[in-house]
Amino acid sequence: MNAPENLTLDTQTITVPFTSNIDDDLVGSVVTFFKVQPTQSGEDWVTELVNTSTATTSPAPSLLFQFESVDSPSGIQKELEPHQKVTLIVDLQQSDTELWQFYGAGVVFIDEPPASMLRVQTEIKYQGQRLVITVDNVESNLDVTELAFRYIASCIDVSNKCAGELKVYYSQDPSISIGRRREN
Repeated sequence: MNAPENLTLDTQTITVPFTSNIDDDLVGSVVTFFKVQPTQSGEDWVTELVNTSTATTSPAPSLLFQFESVDSPSGIQKELEPHQKVTLIVDLQQSDTELWQFYGAGVVFIDEPPASMLRVQTEIKYQGQRLVITVDNVESNLDVTELAFRYIASCIDVSNKCAGELKVYYSQDPSISIGRRREN
């Protein structure tokens, strides 16, 4: 399932599927792709949501990832729930005069929820220009929690023919919300 194909600017809730019927249990995953335009000026970094079908972008809305569950899960279904996941792929946009790369873990979390509520992992790829954030292991009784963070990126001015000075910048505080919905 690739959520951005169905998203419009005013859409705020994305369901992470867990389908259970007599014959099968399907544990779902949602992948969402973003482009971020960092800035050295202190202005807000622009985050755009990418529609993966058309490759068009739109300003990213506030997103709530709602993990589905079955109302009275069997023992095996309870074991499957932690494997549902959301993957956020974030690419840093470049300019002709600046080379941006995610720095450190790529993000710093503000009041990160305890590991007992959910697990968040980050991975930096493509010479530091792509950040992959994975959220899984969402607690079975989690109502809704906000996952606020700041992107961390370094910048080198490549227009300067001499050695560039590496500077580290933080974005404003974007956030996503994570919750679990019980099916009746």
